[in-house]
Amino acid sequence: MIKSHDMVANEAASKFNVTWSLTTPIAVSVLNYAYEGYMTLECNHCMGMDVFGAAENAKVLNFVILKKIKCLKMI
Repeated sequence: MIKSHDMVANEAASKFNVTWSLTTPIAVSVLNYAYEGYMTLECNHCMGMDVFGAAENAKVLNFVILKKIKCLKMI
């Protein structure tokens, strides 16, 4: 999950002309039962990143990452 986060962030950052760095750790928890499982992503509201660039582009970057990660968690 963390690698997926970084891959999505790198791709989106180039599209929105911003740079980012991971500043605080994020934690991923996975629990699997015989018939179900779930995954959680624990981090602060900025997804553990400092984003540098235009404020509007930084907001869009965080939104895109949040949506992509949410989709990955559903798989």
